[in-house]
Amino acid sequence: MARLKPWEDNDESWAIIEPPLPEKQRRTRRPGRKRLDDRLALQGVLFVRPRRRPDGVLADRGYGHDEYRKQVRSLGVRPLIARRGTEHGSGLGEQRRVVKNSAGS
Repeated sequence: MARLKPWEDNDESWAIIEPPLPEKQRRTRRPGRKRLDDRLALQGVLFVRPRRRPDGVLADRGYGHDEYRKQVRSLGVRPLIARRGTEHGSGLGEQRRVVKNSAGS
């Protein structure tokens, strides 16, 4: 049998988790987007959970307010945000572009 990945749950754990989940009925008028399978949603949560916090965060000048910097520092992450009114050409945009391209944007 193939070994499960850390975010995949086995049938025994799902048998414990599934019964208390509410049964959500879909509206007939304007039903909206179909509901995602509960088991897949749980796996998504488990996939994101073990990831570690980044050392730094790259952002545009629009997020350069001191309040945003304080919030990021309070999480233990170093803000790499260009200050407003400073020269362009620090190289931050090149780094950000690489991150953005690797994220599929």
